[in-house]
Amino acid sequence: MALAEENLARVRAAREAGLAELERQYAAGRPRRGRPAGIDDYCRVRETAAKLEAARERAAEAQCKAAGEPGPVRNITGPDSRLMPARSGFIQGYNTQNVTSQDRLVIAAELTDDPVDMAWYEPMTDKAGQAAALIEANRPARPEGAGEPDGSPGGTGQAQAGAGYCPEANLTCGGPDRLIAVGKRRDLEKAARGQDQDDSMGQDWGGAAVRAMRERLRTPEGIAAYRQRGHIAETPHGHIKHNMGLRQLSRARQGQGRRPGQPGRARPAEAGQASTGAPGRRHNRTSCPAQQPIPQQPDGLAF
Repeated sequence: MALAEENLARVRAAREAGLAELERQYAAGRPRRGRPAGIDDYCRVRETAAKLEAARERAAEAQCKAAGEPGPVRNITGPDSRLMPARSGFIQGYNTQNVTSQDRLVIAAELTDDPVDMAWYEPMTDKAGQAAALIEANRPARPEGAGEPDGSPGGTGQAQAGAGYCPEANLTCGGPDRLIAVGKRRDLEKAARGQDQDDSMGQDWGGAAVRAMRERLRTPEGIAAYRQRGHIAETPHGHIKHNMGLRQLSRARQGQGRRPGQPGRARPAEAGQASTGAPGRRHNRTSCPAQQPIPQQPDGLAF
């Protein structure tokens, strides 16, 4: 509206200057032919004034509409939840981060309201390292020099993560050796086969660390190691969602906690919690058995 007011003032000033010039010419002897239109009667002034009036009406309508709308809305069952992009649009929920070991044990998990994954690589790697140290500290004593039951030396050998974790900082920060995708899986496979000459994945984007990771994933050893990520990271997700039927998170109510080893009472998932499937479906919580075999020290991690 301010722009329309400024435009009207400019048009009126131009018409006023034009009338002044006409009076000067009349005084110099120019014959008068008819009566020139005044400032408010001039066609351009009337047109610009009509646009200003329309802008004022739109502004008033918007103000009335805003006054009738409710204030900010807060989800009372999940106050920390946010709108998260999903395949079907958006859901009110969370973005769950987890790290899975090579023997399909989720050793680190975090519930966030951040729709982007890249900032969580280093924190989740640190959590996984703490979990690995806790597992090692509580294992039965082993003979001197003994490794894992499968003959591996144990410890965290390599972390593997998807392309959502691939800013330059995550490739250069501290922690275990890592393989982080620099593009979609099909593009990585094409690059490993040497079929990416005309591919949109590109050959020179990113810094030195990104280019080095791209070259590493082109090697037979690099792509063979990264192919394990899908099995390590996604198998627990498929088990939880498909076999266990858990597609929504459930939040324990205050005062309804349970002791370790005590079976959890089945309760529907609360509305507004994070969903990895169709919003609105309800599922019951399940509890894990109290006794579990002692897991191996994680050799590889996957995001």
